[in-house]
Amino acid sequence: MVIAYMNKLQVIKDDKLSELPDTGYSSHTYVGVGKSGNVYCVASSPVKFSAVVAFEPETGKVRQLQMSNVNFISMTCRCT
Repeated sequence: MVIAYMNKLQVIKDDKLSELPDTGYSSHTYVGVGKSGNVYCVASSPVKFSAVVAFEPETGKVRQLQMSNVNFISMTCRCT
């Protein structure tokens, strides 16, 4: 079973928790595992927009499947 714990991808096997290799992202949510054993999730970081990614635990390869459609960050400041 793969879970996101403390924003890191973790594997639970034989009642032991172990962290998967670094994916290049700092936050992982909506985690799922496909029939092939690949891990799919929504990943993000302070320097990357959110994306749906596929992670291959056997090889450590991370593929970006779909990036957020946010092209810019809009900030509103009310100055007095």
